[in-house]
Amino acid sequence: DYISRSLRTGVNAISGEINPVALLFNEVILKHIPKQRDKLISVLGKWVKYIEEAMEKDLKEYYVSSAGEMPTAFLWARTILSEAPDQDKYPVEVPLIRSMCLSKKSKAPRGLRFVRDKSGKVVTEKFEILYSNGEKITVRRPLLEVVKDKKLFDKGTVARGSVTR
Repeated sequence: DYISRSLRTGVNAISGEINPVALLFNEVILKHIPKQRDKLISVLGKWVKYIEEAMEKDLKEYYVSSAGEMPTAFLWARTILSEAPDQDKYPVEVPLIRSMCLSKKSKAPRGLRFVRDKSGKVVTEKFEILYSNGEKITVRRPLLEVVKDKKLFDKGTVARGSVTR
C-alpha cells in the first residue's frame, strides 16, 4: 500500500520482500505498470475476452436457455419429487422456494411466478436426471417467469417447513 501511495505522490519507493509472490507484485507495480500501462491493459483485455469465450463454449451445455437467448442469471433451489403426479406418469420436480420475490425495491420490483397455460395449469418441461449411482429418471420441471408487478408474484412453495404445492 505504501508503494502505490509513494508512486502517486512521485516519491522514490524501495521495497524489500522475502515472499516471491509479493516481490513479483511489487515489481509489476513499480516497474512494469508505469512503463507499459497501455500494452498491459491491451493484453489483459485480450485474455479476459479469450477466457470469457472459452468458458461460454465449454459451459453452454450446462446452462440451457429457451429460444437461444443468453441467460443472465440462474436460480438454484432444493427440490422434491411429487408423490402423486396428476395426469402424467412422470413426477413433478417441485422447487422449494420460501418467497418468489427477487427485488423489493419500489422502483423496480421483480418476482417469479409459474408459467400457466390458458386453463391455469402450470406448464412443465420434461428433463432426464442422471443420479451418481447411474440411475436415470424423467421428471417434469415447472417453468418460472420474472414479473414486474408485485400483485403477480406467486407465493412460495414452502411455508413453515412444509411444501404447499
